[in-house]
Amino acid sequence: GVRVAGSDHMIVDEPTRFERLWFALRKHRGTSENIFIPSGNFIIDREVFHEVGGFDADFISGEDADICYRLIKKGYTIVSSDSIKVVHLNEPKTLAEFFRKEIWHGKGMFRIFSRHIGMDVIKVPLISLIYLLALIACLVLLIIGRYSASAGIAVLVLCVVPLSLSLIAFVKGRHREIIYAAVIYLCYFTARTVSIVRYNQFLDIIRAAAGVFRRRNA
Repeated sequence: GVRVAGSDHMIVDEPTRFERLWFALRKHRGTSENIFIPSGNFIIDREVFHEVGGFDADFISGEDADICYRLIKKGYTIVSSDSIKVVHLNEPKTLAEFFRKEIWHGKGMFRIFSRHIGMDVIKVPLISLIYLLALIACLVLLIIGRYSASAGIAVLVLCVVPLSLSLIAFVKGRHREIIYAAVIYLCYFTARTVSIVRYNQFLDIIRAAAGVFRRRNA
């Protein structure tokens, strides 16, 4: 009865240290329902695909997340199983490659959120927005001479979120490299923050905020 299935991409047999750890942090283990499957390992019934309108060609990135959320809204179950294996040969090999790719991946994150308010899609855009606001606050504090306050905000924002996520993954047994995993998370959210500015996502942020307000007052 499953009409949509797949799994995270596998990595090459001899991965770099970065590939190995990022894969461990994001890999979905076993077989269970999920809300997202990347399009590189995405299997869907033809009739269901056409029923939901296929991929939205207006998306530059994030079209796989968009179609997954539309499928769930239509009542379909998405099953993720790590027994369905596809090796992705173009995974970033280094932190620098990862940073550049995540800037591009972040292009559609607020547009997706504004379309699918109420689903579990808020964490990444929210943290990215907090990073941007913290950066602005730091710059303002530096201009007015509040150096210690600026440094405090920077340390709080840059360290707490990545380290917390790294510790959670460590406790779950996903990795044993707490500091390096925290650095990867820091790189990830910093790249998504850069994406907000580079791709001028501020209109999407306003639409998302308006949608949240309408939902709360409905």
